[in-house]
Amino acid sequence: MEYWRDSIESPKWKGFERMFLFGTPERAAARAERRRLKEERAAQRARQRIPSHQERLVTAAGISSVNLVCHRDTFVFIQDADVVLRQRVRLPAAGDETLIKVPLSGPNLVRVLTTLRSICNDPFRNSGDQAVATRIYRAVAQIVDTVDRAATSGTPVPDILLDDRVGSVEAVPPTDAA
Repeated sequence: MEYWRDSIESPKWKGFERMFLFGTPERAAARAERRRLKEERAAQRARQRIPSHQERLVTAAGISSVNLVCHRDTFVFIQDADVVLRQRVRLPAAGDETLIKVPLSGPNLVRVLTTLRSICNDPFRNSGDQAVATRIYRAVAQIVDTVDRAATSGTPVPDILLDDRVGSVEAVPPTDAA
């Protein structure tokens, strides 16, 4: 029995036990590096985190005024989806321009976001309505996400622009195919 106790308590066994439990110093350094990288990635994800829908609504509610620049039919789509918006926000007078500028208050912007999200998540809506609602929601969310709620004053909120037209393209003359 004495032999067994002496072999377990020997310095050689203690070194093996330490290496078995904790690994070599190189492995410990590699674990520490992996842990550091994991914490760094988590911190980076936290900085780049996309705000939740509820956070967007809170931010949008604090905006005093923002202009929605879009085609008349696009805003009619938004108004048709929400009766309250139809009553609160009036379309500008009809003109020759293709784009209209509609001023929205924070509460109206909250209604727009809420309405569009409900259309996007409604399985009984057709895919065309969902596509339009998704496109408008993303454009509004992109501007709302740039707002700094902690700032007391600063630059005004930029216009929400819904216009994905192709830039100016030179007309190509027709060719004679004879």
